[in-house]
Amino acid sequence: MKTNRRLVNLLAAGNIVVLLTAPWLVFNNGGLTKVVAEGVDMTSATLASMLNPEQVGIAQTDLETANTDLTAVQSKNQELQQMVDLMQAREAAYQQAIADANQKIAELEQFGTSTRAIFSSQNSELGVTVQTLQAREAEFQARISTANQTIQDLENQLAQSQNDLSGLQAQNNELVQMLQIMQAREEQYQAQLQTANQALANTGGQSSGVSANGAHYWEHGEHENDD
Repeated sequence: MKTNRRLVNLLAAGNIVVLLTAPWLVFNNGGLTKVVAEGVDMTSATLASMLNPEQVGIAQTDLETANTDLTAVQSKNQELQQMVDLMQAREAAYQQAIADANQKIAELEQFGTSTRAIFSSQNSELGVTVQTLQAREAEFQARISTANQTIQDLENQLAQSQNDLSGLQAQNNELVQMLQIMQAREEQYQAQLQTANQALANTGGQSSGVSANGAHYWEHGEHENDD
């Protein structure tokens, strides 16, 4: 409030100076140019002559304070301008980063679209392949089941064949034993025949002896057959 009053007082003093000097300026046209050129100094001198020293000091102090405030405001404005410039630079960098990010997103979306199309095609092909493999697996399972049944039948047949073979082996053993008995009897018969022939040779072929030996041999053969 005091500063405003001081400024009002200064303006009022200036108006008074103008009113006092206006008639002189009107009647002294030749000095108008000089007055205009030196208006500031004259106004200051007039103010200095009209105001007391205390008022002049206060006015100068207020002016210096105003200049100081103006300098501070200008400095603050410069700082703010620097901040604005920095923010604008950052904004430009952010805009560029956003543009780059959007470009990257667009590329990724395009890549994702093409990749999804490729994967979709591959999935379809894989689905067909899986169905084919499943059908083959079912066929193989059926074949394996048939093969297992055949193997089981063959095992049963083999077991039966082994049983039959055991029976045949038993029969074979019996036949071998019978053959051995027959061979032993044949050897015995051969020995008896040889003995009879030797006896016939020793007797000189006499009919009585031959008849007796023949009868004896015949009786002996019958006894062997009975055994």
